[in-house]
Amino acid sequence: MLSQATTGTEAYGAVEGALQVREQLTEGQTGFESIGGQMVHQNVYPVQQSVELGGSDDVSTALNPDSWLDTIPSISLSSEGYGRATDDESKAEQSSVPSAQSWGPEQWTAVSTALDPDSWLDTIPSISPSSEEPGESSDDESEAEETSAPSAAKRQRLDSPVDLKSVLQYGGLTNHPYVRLPQLEDGVVLRNIDVSALSSGRWSAKLSYHCYLSTLRKLFLKEKLSQQDVDLLIDTVERLVAITWLQSQKGPRGKAPIQAVETLGCYLMIFDAIICTAKLIGEHMQLAEWWVKFTESFKTDFALPTHTINPLTKFHVRLAHRIVSALNTYKKGERPPVGEVVALKKLLFCSPLGNHRLKAPRWGPWQQDGECS
Repeated sequence: MLSQATTGTEAYGAVEGALQVREQLTEGQTGFESIGGQMVHQNVYPVQQSVELGGSDDVSTALNPDSWLDTIPSISLSSEGYGRATDDESKAEQSSVPSAQSWGPEQWTAVSTALDPDSWLDTIPSISPSSEEPGESSDDESEAEETSAPSAAKRQRLDSPVDLKSVLQYGGLTNHPYVRLPQLEDGVVLRNIDVSALSSGRWSAKLSYHCYLSTLRKLFLKEKLSQQDVDLLIDTVERLVAITWLQSQKGPRGKAPIQAVETLGCYLMIFDAIICTAKLIGEHMQLAEWWVKFTESFKTDFALPTHTINPLTKFHVRLAHRIVSALNTYKKGERPPVGEVVALKKLLFCSPLGNHRLKAPRWGPWQQDGECS
């Protein structure tokens, strides 16, 4: 419980500066040609990528939940490439720099400060930690329980700032563990996904999809995929689709916004893994035959409060809406801009706000990818 209502209001004051990071790139493409009657992969390498930084150089360290969501790039569904969704009330032009190498010390300091996990905690009142197990939220969880702040142990897990400079130096956000994809070795032979097995019901709905996400994560982190890797990739994604299709009607475990975020976040991880596989194997994924039916089975229009004065409830409501926007992009058979994917996964795995399943130890590899600990 917060000691005073005014303390919470002041703690979540408006941010004086705004950080905006835009990722524009042309992703690598994958080509195939027929050799001996089989489709054989041929690599086509990335052509161009650029990074722009806009907004004030003076970024406040007192980030509240609202401003944290605002300062991380949003999805732009326009056809003009990867962009930031602009506020209808703001038409100010964004400044840009030609390259990351030309940034001065003040710009790097602003970026580092704004993305420092410690700054997320500065304005959150200290409250005694919950007795619940990490990563689990009860069905009876109320909005009042969402006001619990991170414990001292969780503060220690969040003491590693995001080194955006090193991310840019090593090839941009496309090489971030949350979004990077390997290449296929030349000569790899791909098979079509078994569409009939996806909805056959041969798998049990009680099986966990987590192990398949874990396998795909390991494959995506490789530099190149061998024939054995590709065979495992296709087998794994078939099982992931089949099992999650059976489980798609479960919905959240409760009515609290944090539980909607938990469920939508799991959907995002599933959709992203499948679309990433499709980007690697191309037409062999045969998305046109099953993807629409698959995605339609996942309910995403959860009832969320439209007006709330609770800062953490408001944070989770806004995050839920943002994840839904990303899911709508996946439903089109496309992947959101890499900057948005990185931002959403960090909000899910690394945010000190909220205590849901994606904060549990079993998701530790993804938390490490985001430098949460």
